[in-house]
Amino acid sequence: PVREPEDMLDYYHAAVAEHVLEFAAVIRGEATSEYTDEDSIMAMMMDVASRESILREGARVKLPLEGRLESEELTLAALRQKYGVDALDPEAMMDIAVPRG
Repeated sequence: PVREPEDMLDYYHAAVAEHVLEFAAVIRGEATSEYTDEDSIMAMMMDVASRESILREGARVKLPLEGRLESEELTLAALRQKYGVDALDPEAMMDIAVPRG
């Protein structure tokens, strides 16, 4: 039978819930994560590399990434435009996220 979009959404929600529960178990020390710190770093690096590749009209981007990348500069500029502060300034971002008053 053909699956309806609602069925797929239900499956997606169940998969997300499972990941959240697994994460909570790891945080509580009841389980170990199937991913290492290195896995997480590589996943993030691949995400940035894909955005960089798009800017380079699909050119391959060598991993590991090094130096400042155009995609990062564009992301930081967009965040600066949105928030009016440097997104890499923790104090400025905290003032936005948790206003002190």
